[in-house]
Amino acid sequence: MPKWPPSGLSYPTLILGDEHSALVAFTDTPELFGGEVRFLAAIDMKDGKVIRWIDYWDGRHFGAELAAKMRTPADKFPTDFKESTAPDNAAPIIRAVAGKLHAALAGNDARGAAALFSSDAVYEDMTLRAQVLGRLAI
Repeated sequence: MPKWPPSGLSYPTLILGDEHSALVAFTDTPELFGGEVRFLAAIDMKDGKVIRWIDYWDGRHFGAELAAKMRTPADKFPTDFKESTAPDNAAPIIRAVAGKLHAALAGNDARGAAALFSSDAVYEDMTLRAQVLGRLAI
């Protein structure tokens, strides 16, 4: 990023995945965007190269004015996130568990959803900067 100041940092804090796909938690220091940003990147790889990278973050803590400056204009906002370039790239077990969790939540089945978590699971709400510890609390 040639326009970033030398004092600005962007660094991973957690990497979950393998050589095919990963979910990476990043922290960007305030020098880069005017406020600290903590975000998740969903990254797909093929033949050792990144083929798709999608960032997920919440800019509400920036305030309306700064967030508006960073917003992509509606006519330039992507409508295709290239899901077709990396079909079924996630590990089969991840796809299966995610499907079960989605079905349980969509069906208002709290017990079924809870059963998918280990007893020491951690649910993290990055927007609230809060963690819920353990399956029973989740």
